[in-house]
Amino acid sequence: MKPRPIDIREFRARKAGEDTPRVIIEELSASLEAGDVEQVAYIFTNSKGEAMMCYSDMNKFELIGLLEFWKLQLLEDLIE
Repeated sequence: MKPRPIDIREFRARKAGEDTPRVIIEELSASLEAGDVEQVAYIFTNSKGEAMMCYSDMNKFELIGLLEFWKLQLLEDLIE
């Protein structure tokens, strides 16, 4: 197996305790391997700045509730 090159920005972000996309994906992957993931929904921006949303097969009302929960959490974080 070929060793993965070290990204200094990733290293600095981890050291500072920041959640980079790589950290989030690694944590999700570990949860998936442990069998703790039932459904997945995520939003990201690509290198062109376009927003994308993907989700696993789930009830659309559950997805709307999840997105609303995220929105309320973000608003709460902004107030703090």
